[in-house]
Amino acid sequence: MTATLEAPTRLVPWLGVGTDVSRAATAQEAARLSGLDFDVSLRRMAYWDSGDWKEDPDRVRIVRDDTGARFGIASPGYEPVQYDEAFGFVDAMTPHFVAAGPLRGGRQGFMVVQTSDDALRHLDLEVRGQGDRHGTFVVMRTSHDLSRGIELTALMLRYSCTNQITGSAFAKNAPWRWSIRHVRGAREQLEQAQRVLTNVGAFRDAFAETARQLAAIELTIDEAREILTQVLGTPRSRPKTAGTVERILGAWQSSPTVGFFPTGWGLVNALGEDIDWNRHLTASGKERGGARHEARFLGALQGANLKYTGRTAHLLLRQRG
Repeated sequence: MTATLEAPTRLVPWLGVGTDVSRAATAQEAARLSGLDFDVSLRRMAYWDSGDWKEDPDRVRIVRDDTGARFGIASPGYEPVQYDEAFGFVDAMTPHFVAAGPLRGGRQGFMVVQTSDDALRHLDLEVRGQGDRHGTFVVMRTSHDLSRGIELTALMLRYSCTNQITGSAFAKNAPWRWSIRHVRGAREQLEQAQRVLTNVGAFRDAFAETARQLAAIELTIDEAREILTQVLGTPRSRPKTAGTVERILGAWQSSPTVGFFPTGWGLVNALGEDIDWNRHLTASGKERGGARHEARFLGALQGANLKYTGRTAHLLLRQRG
C-alpha cells in the first residue's frame, strides 16, 4: 500500500482572507455569502476654476454604492462590471465553489472554484512509493480600481503542507494564468467555461509531469545549498539568507509535511513551505493574522512563493536536464 503524507492542521490560505462558500450554487450566491454582492457606480467629478466648480468631462470616480468608498478614477466611457457578473460565466461549468471574498478593502475580489469533474479535482501523485495528493483549483480575480481585468489562475494545493503551487515552471507550455473578457450571453459564457476546463486539465497534467521530473533529481546538501543561495541571494547581498537557507535545508531533510528528501521535488516544497508558513509566524511560533493571510494567499499568485519556487524548479530542471 502506498503511504501518504498527512496534512497538517493549517488554515487553507484563501479561507484566511475569504469566506467558505461551498454551499453556494451560483456565482451570485457565492458573492452574497462572501460580501462581494455590493455594487459600484460612476460619479461625476468637478474641479475648482476661477472661483467656480466645473464638471470634468474627462474623468469620473468609481464609488462603492453602500459605503461611499472611492475606488479609483476612470474615463466616462468605462463600464463597471459587478463582481457577481464578472464571475458569473463559471456557472456554465457547474463548478464547486470553494471560497470568495474582497481583497484590498473591496477594490479587488476573488473566487476559488473547482470543477465538478472528480478526475480533475484531485491529483494523486506517487513519488518513490509515497503518495502526494493535490487539489486542482481555479482562482478568479478582478477589480473595481482598474488594477486588473478578469484574471484566472490554475493552482495546485498540496494537501500534506497546505501549500499553493502554480506558475510557468510547473506548466510546461500549458496555460496557468489567463484573462477573459466580460461576457453576458449564454453561448459566450459556455465557451469561456469550456476554456477553463481545457486549461485546468492541461495545467494539471503538466504539473504532474514536472513533479515527477523534480522527484527524479537527487541532490547533496551542498548542491541544494548552492541552488537556494542562487535563488534567494548571497549572504553578502542579503544578510539573512544564510539562516533562511539552513532552515529550509533542515525542513527538506526532516519535516513530515515536506518529505521526499533528497529530491528536487522535496527541495521545492521545503522552500514553498518556508515562504508560505515560516515567514508568517511570530517569534513564539504562533500564526500572525490580518494582512498576513492576504499576503500568503497572494504570494502564490503574484508574490514571493510564485517567484522563488519557480526559480528553484527552473534551476533544478535546467541543471539536471
